[in-house]
Amino acid sequence: MRHQPTFHRVTWSNGGEKGRHQTTTSWKVDSDLSFSPLLHLADITAHALLADGHRSAALLGTRFTMAQPFYRERLERHGLSISVPTPEEQDALHRIIFDELVKGRVKAASRERFITIMRWMHTEGAQAVILGCTEFGMLLRAEDAPDIPRVDTTELHCQAAVDWMLAESSGLRDAS
Repeated sequence: MRHQPTFHRVTWSNGGEKGRHQTTTSWKVDSDLSFSPLLHLADITAHALLADGHRSAALLGTRFTMAQPFYRERLERHGLSISVPTPEEQDALHRIIFDELVKGRVKAASRERFITIMRWMHTEGAQAVILGCTEFGMLLRAEDAPDIPRVDTTELHCQAAVDWMLAESSGLRDAS
């Protein structure tokens, strides 16, 4: 299965444009986009982590997101220390995403594996866990490992997109 990034371009009545990606993995292509401004998910995630006082986090997502530097390095530019699971754990998470979650399946064994990986990363020094995949919201419930701080990039992205678009339509400008 080939991952097809989804990108949303919004054109305002005044001719201005803004854009956002719908998936974490699609940020790999962000350097190919030719217009600005762009709501970058890694920046939103970094701001949320730092606002909560976290300086280190484990990045969980597709194999591409965890193994390739495009997302991790953007987070690190904000002064964060980012860790990723072992290659074997990355493969397990990738299989859970593409063999189960994208097909609407949530297996208890996969949830337990996910929580085990989260706990191990937390024990190894990650102050928080980045849920860097749209489908992780299906897998992890609020009562699962509540002692481990986490940021859900899907929730962050949706809220930031709404805030950004409303600020634009009201004439307010973000200083960043």
